[in-house]
This record gives sequence, structure tokens and C-alpha cells, in this order.
Amino acid sequence: MDGILARRATNGFAIPLPPTAVSGPMTVAAVFPRIARVNHSCLPNASQAINLQTLRMEVFATAPIPAGAEINISYLALITSTAAERSAALKEHFGFGQCRCRLCAADEPTVRASDARRIEIKALVDGMLAGARDRKATIEKMARVAALVEEEGYQGLPEFGESLQHGGTLLLDRTR
Repeated sequence: MDGILARRATNGFAIPLPPTAVSGPMTVAAVFPRIARVNHSCLPNASQAINLQTLRMEVFATAPIPAGAEINISYLALITSTAAERSAALKEHFGFGQCRCRLCAADEPTVRASDARRIEIKALVDGMLAGARDRKATIEKMARVAALVEEEGYQGLPEFGESLQHGGTLLLDRTR
């Protein structure tokens, strides 16, 4: 039983479900065997979303992926985390000893520059979520976040920790 629980813990997806007339919002966990094979990257070229109509997980490109290139997703919403924070979260939730994606394996100046952008993104997003009433300042913060996300190398919208509805190109077979 421990092996089964370990596989579910490291290969499962947490799926937020909308509230119903009977219950409030809840989160369930499910394993999608094909998608569980997709590796993690802190700078992914794809993302995943549950299709609540079919109850299938779908993976779609968020950036152009050349033929033969590996498709990867981010296992956690990590755009506002530094390399050390990402490493700790991946170790805690997935048992990674060390993230070896192209961002985490980059040279020290590249990782430091990435960390600085992500710290600034977090501060800007936190400031917007705090409920500032200055519309012009909020728009300026949104523009700065967009610029930082682009500098970071994302070509699609990264997940900021909130459930987002995604659209895009389906890359993998849907699995129940």
C-alpha cells in the first residue's frame, strides 16, 4: 500500500472542483498515467488543465516546441519562487533531490537574474492582490509583470497559484 500511495503522491494532480448545490469548492486528486510521464521544468514549454466536461487532464503548448524537443510542465505554480524555494518545494512535494531543468542547471549569474525577476514579480502580484484602488498604478504593475515574465523566457502565461482556465494546442492523448 505504501508504494501505491507514494506513486499517487508523486504522480497525482490536485484538481480544484467548483462548488455545487450540495457542497462548497473542494480539491480531489487523480493520476493520469500518460501525463504523469511529462517531466518538470521551472521554465516549462507546456501546461496542463483539467477539462471539467470530460474529467480528462489536457496538456497544451505554451511556447513553440521544436520537433524532437522534450515537452515539460511545471509541477507547482513556481513563477514567484526563487531557485532555492523551488528546490525546497519540489523536494517536499515530489521527492526531487535537485531540480535539473535548464533554468536550475544554468550558470550562477543566470539563476541570480531569474531569482531577481521572480522576486519582483511576486512583490508586484502581491501588491495587486492586496486590493489597491489606483487603477493607473495597477495597470503599470501589470505591464511590468508582463515584461518580467517575458524576460524570464515564458511565451505563455505562467500559473501564479490560482486556478486558471487555459486554452491551447493539445499535445498528449487525454487519459481518464
